[in-house]
Amino acid sequence: MSTTKITDMGLAEFVAGLISETFEAVTASQEEQVRREAEMRAAHAMSSGEFRKRYLPEGEVRQLVGDAAQEYFGTAIEPNMAYAPADTRNVEHPAFQDVLGITLQEKVDYAKASGVRSMVVTEKGVRKIEDALLDRVIVDQQQVILQVLNRGIARIVVDTGKIFSRVSFSLVEHEASTSDNAAVSGPTPIVRSIVSKRAAVMNRLSRNRSNLVMPGVEFRVRQADDQAPQSSKADLYGEVEIHFRTVS
Repeated sequence: MSTTKITDMGLAEFVAGLISETFEAVTASQEEQVRREAEMRAAHAMSSGEFRKRYLPEGEVRQLVGDAAQEYFGTAIEPNMAYAPADTRNVEHPAFQDVLGITLQEKVDYAKASGVRSMVVTEKGVRKIEDALLDRVIVDQQQVILQVLNRGIARIVVDTGKIFSRVSFSLVEHEASTSDNAAVSGPTPIVRSIVSKRAAVMNRLSRNRSNLVMPGVEFRVRQADDQAPQSSKADLYGEVEIHFRTVS
């Protein structure tokens, strides 16, 4: 092993990286909560057409309309379904006017069935009813959003916390190269995970520090074993614990 000493392990930069990442996570969480609340307010203020375009995929529209038809009228809406318009002695059945606020026009939305005296809904009438049902579904969903907004949206606020990390530093010497222009080894790849991201801060900073570069020596930073970190083969083992509180 080379006797060259590392005068500065860059631990200050490593700790700074931990604090910076924690701050970014807290602020990003707060921004996301504000963004979602603003999105809910915008959704409540949208017209039915805008709401449908943004939040209701075409594949789900028919299912929503079918479910609404069963809920309000107990039957599917389809061409040639029986229909009785309101007159002086009878009420409308199904009651599209009372439930959906629409009026079906004779010979356009409904007509006499072929060979019988009863009335049936036409294809144009079906489209009119389905559009009204979808509008009703959207209004119901917007009312739910409004109730949530009126009650107040709970927010998660970070007031205090602790950052804790175990890391190990080690030097690995490689065999000398026969070439006069031997390449300087760089940091080894770090396992992609949330835990190893902290170690990546140190590796990133170390590449810009001339006192960490030694010919034939590789500088490694790893996340230490939580169970028995001191048992790992390392030249330096350390723990970083930072307590913080949020000041607004």
